[in-house]
Amino acid sequence: MTLILLFASQILNSVHNIHNWNRLQKTFVLAAGLPLYHGKDSGPALNTLYGPVSVIAYLPATFFPTPASAMRAACFLALTFYLLPVGWIFWGRKFSHAVDRRWAWLLFFGFCFLTLMMYSLKNAAFNVHVDAPTLGLGMVSCAFLYFRKKPDCWISLFLSAATAVLAVESKLVAAPLVAALPIYILLTDGRKIFFRYCGFLLFHGIFWTLLFGSVFGAQNLFFNTVVIPAHHPFKENGGIQALFLFCDKLIREYLLILPVFFIAVWHREKWRRAPGILLLVVAALMLPAAYLGFVKIGGSRNALSYTNYFLLTGLMMAWLGSVCQENAAMPARPFGLKKITVLLMLFLTAAQAAYAVSGILRPAGKINQANVAYEYAKAHPQETYFPTLTPIHWFAEGQFYHDVNAVMDRNIAGYPLTEERLAAFFPARLRLIAFPEGNDYMGWLHPPQFGPAGRDSALPGFIVYQKQ
Repeated sequence: MTLILLFASQILNSVHNIHNWNRLQKTFVLAAGLPLYHGKDSGPALNTLYGPVSVIAYLPATFFPTPASAMRAACFLALTFYLLPVGWIFWGRKFSHAVDRRWAWLLFFGFCFLTLMMYSLKNAAFNVHVDAPTLGLGMVSCAFLYFRKKPDCWISLFLSAATAVLAVESKLVAAPLVAALPIYILLTDGRKIFFRYCGFLLFHGIFWTLLFGSVFGAQNLFFNTVVIPAHHPFKENGGIQALFLFCDKLIREYLLILPVFFIAVWHREKWRRAPGILLLVVAALMLPAAYLGFVKIGGSRNALSYTNYFLLTGLMMAWLGSVCQENAAMPARPFGLKKITVLLMLFLTAAQAAYAVSGILRPAGKINQANVAYEYAKAHPQETYFPTLTPIHWFAEGQFYHDVNAVMDRNIAGYPLTEERLAAFFPARLRLIAFPEGNDYMGWLHPPQFGPAGRDSALPGFIVYQKQ
């Protein structure tokens, strides 16, 4: 019940996350049958630095009739992509004792609580972004390997390779996955199966690249997903300073799972073919890519989720394996792992229940700024522009406009939009531009004849620019 309450709160509050909105616009563009990827000199600037996999993943959200319902549906989908593959890892194994399945449920709940407590994983699970589908696909590729009936089962190897490649096609930061999985196979199953798996990876890499290129336009797809990110410079505090900041953020999150680590090594001699070691290999090789995503312009702490997701799942699975072994051991220890597990889970549940209750007793009282913008845009069609809330224009007017974040990406990469192209995807009778407080990006748009920042009583919580 505590988890349901906490998850429901995150989904309901997803409408308040301003960054969620423009990330969803491209899914509506695809649903409308319009081109998704544009070249240097055509179409609106969309947030299309990533492959089409995540865009397709959120398509069910486009069936909902209002901006708020669509956003909450998309957030629910993100959580589903994030959690279901982990559930498969937890419950897909054969348990020697019926009670072990109960321990799997208990530790899965622990995984969920720790997700809510770790910044990078909470962002990945509830933000409507590319991370949740990418991580889910990566975990599914690991599950196909772990649950093979035989080491040389070609169907499992084939499907694992497919989902691994799709994860990379979704977001390039997942690229270490296609190195980690073959390394694990080489260590556990030998060279013959290793080469077979590499062949499957090569096949899927070529197949999906050609398929997406033919459907979405290879040149435009390459320009958006490779050329623009490649031209983003490193942050000013790159190098050693960025490494220290990266390690600092890792350590802060890892302090939360330090007890999990100690419990996970309780029976470490049993790890060789356990899912824990497979996932820890993946987590280790994800670290360099996470660091690279952290120091590049546009990167953030969500890059840490690409190592933390696999690390936490691997440690929790090792914990589960230790509990199951203790169940089989005779005699039981006076204060064994099962009791420790129950105590820790009770502590996590109590702490998160207190947090949930405090949120109910002290509601944030936030304004649903997307809904305010939606109602205003309906009342003033093609006269107003909300650059950080662009999907509301599709609901209000049936129009798609520039995503200001995509305009920023283009400028930073050295491919700025011309004034003519900017104007082509502004509202036809534009007289007002508004940004939610704390998200003012007017300097990237440069529209002519607009006055200084002001306020409008009809748009509470917005910074407003009026045409003079």
